[in-house]
Amino acid sequence: MSKLEPILIMGAPCSGTTFVRYMLGQHPSYKSIDGETSLMTHRGLHKYIYSAHRWKEISDLENKIWGGGFHIKDDNDRDIGISRYCSQEKLKKALHDFKEEALFSNDPFKTARKLYDDICSDENYDSYIEKTPTHAVVSDAMRIMFPDSIFVIVERDLQDATRSAYEKSWANKNYDFVRSMIHTSQSMARRFLSNDDKTVWIRFETLAEDIDKIISQLIELGMPEEGSEKIIKFCERQYNDKRVLRHQ
Repeated sequence: MSKLEPILIMGAPCSGTTFVRYMLGQHPSYKSIDGETSLMTHRGLHKYIYSAHRWKEISDLENKIWGGGFHIKDDNDRDIGISRYCSQEKLKKALHDFKEEALFSNDPFKTARKLYDDICSDENYDSYIEKTPTHAVVSDAMRIMFPDSIFVIVERDLQDATRSAYEKSWANKNYDFVRSMIHTSQSMARRFLSNDDKTVWIRFETLAEDIDKIISQLIELGMPEEGSEKIIKFCERQYNDKRVLRHQ
């Protein structure tokens, strides 16, 4: 069990979530999870949690996560999936334990949370930071699973995010579809988390100006103050050097 609650980053694709993960991952108390787990998307746990009769189909979950989320490639054919931070043996054991518990569980959200922790936790860190942008679409379920965790929602101008996503090799080359996907991600997060007192909202365009306020909010919600200066220094260095992450 993690000593601190995880920090979960969501938003729309190409809204700046990767940069925010790099930034917050400078904090020494948290293991920064490379890539995206996608554990609550269509590839993973979502349909099992909301459809009890599908627990009998749980045996195919390993193939779905393994095939859909274990080896995900970016535009440069680099592996950015679960395999970046979780060995095949660790994933198989976590999924085996999950299947065994899920069949007899009266609380599928608690069981799914345990799977998350089994995969993402590291004994060398107090907790972890995980980023899957489209978890914003199921942010209501994520909050049930992580009632005390810090959610970070990254927002970006819809047109800028859409243009960025449309240029990616993985994107559906239908501009209206891409725009709809990004709009849905942002609006769903707003719908379920607009009054959530454990959510920090980051506007990508004003991140540098807002960094002190962002850090203060994170500390108030439970992030250790010691080590937070590393986040500020990273942010300042990136913006002063005018670096732009290719993923954005």
